[in-house]
Amino acid sequence: MKRIIIVIIIFSALLSIATFEIVYSTSLYTDIHQGLVLVSDSIDKNRENLDNPETIELMQNVMQRWNKGKELLFMFGNTTLLRSVDDRLVTLNIMIQINHKDDAPVAVASAKSLILAVLNDTHPVPTNLF
Repeated sequence: MKRIIIVIIIFSALLSIATFEIVYSTSLYTDIHQGLVLVSDSIDKNRENLDNPETIELMQNVMQRWNKGKELLFMFGNTTLLRSVDDRLVTLNIMIQINHKDDAPVAVASAKSLILAVLNDTHPVPTNLF
């Protein structure tokens, strides 16, 4: 009887951790994607002057959200994939700061696409299970 109770406790703990990971990562990736959509809109409005205060502030918000949550994500996710996300966000941030108007629209589109792909991988769907 004691073994069953211990197994139930361990199973409940694992289920709780798995649920937390899904909820936390979904929330973080959704927030980052929404922020990148705002950054993309700002880039489209200010094609000639990417280093304007509005775009820089929007990108800083995205970077703050990413930096706040990435340490926990690295405990749960694929390190190589998360390093790629980090690289794309840092690259986009620098492109905006130095007014690299030729490649910034491509970088933001690439970052949005990657975030959506990673967000899809966080949910347990049949294609992720097999």
